Amino acid sequence: FRQGLQWVLDTFLTTNRRKLKGHALTLARFLGFSMGLFYFVTGLYGTLTPESHRGVLFGVTLALVFIWFPATKKSPGDRFTLWDAFLAVLSLGVGGYFIFNYPQFVYRAGVYTDVDKWMGWLGILLSLEAARRGTGAPVPLLSLLMLVYASVWVGPNLPGLWAHKGYELNRISAFLYTTNEGLFGTVTYTLASYVMPFVIFGSFMAASGVGRF
Repeated sequence: FRQGLQWVLDTFLTTNRRKLKGHALTLARFLGFSMGLFYFVTGLYGTLTPESHRGVLFGVTLALVFIWFPATKKSPGDRFTLWDAFLAVLSLGVGGYFIFNYPQFVYRAGVYTDVDKWMGWLGILLSLEAARRGTGAPVPLLSLLMLVYASVWVGPNLPGLWAHKGYELNRISAFLYTTNEGLFGTVTYTLASYVMPFVIFGSFMAASGVGRF
C-alpha cells in the first residue's frame, strides 16, 4: 500500500522544474527565445494570422513544459528524456497542423475528418499531461470530469437540470481542436495577445537588472 501511495504521489503531484544543462538547456532557451521573438514582432507589427497567433503559443508552450518539467519526481533533473522530446515534437505538430489547416476547418465547419478527430484527442491528452506536470493533478482531473459530463453516455442519464443530450466523443475532440472555442479559444488568444508581452517585458526587467534598480 505504501509503495502504491508513493507511486500516486510521485506521478500526480506537481513536479519541480528541471535545472537543465548543456544541449538540453540550449534547446530550451532557443525555443523560449524564438517564441518570445515571435510575439515581440507580432506585438509591434500585428499578428500574421489569428490561427498562427494561437497555434504557436499552444505548440511551443506545451513543448517547453515537457522539456522543463519531468514526468515524475524520479525523472532526470538536468536533462529531458526521449519520451519528453517525443511529446514536445508531438505538441509542435499539433500546433502546426492547426495553423496550416485552419482555413480548411473554417471552410468545412462541422464536417470533421478522421485526422481532425485524432489530432483533437492528441491535443487534449497533451494538454492534460502538460497541466499535470506544471500544476499537479486537480486541473487535468477536473478537465476529464467535464469531458465525461459532455459525453453522450453520461449527459442524458443525469437528473433534472444536469441532464443534456450529450455529444459523441469524436465530435467533442474535433470541436475542441478545429474551432476557436476549445484548445485554441479565448484563453489561448488572451495569453498570446496580452499576457505574453508582459511576460517578455518582466523577463527583460529581471535579466537586465532594471527591476533591482
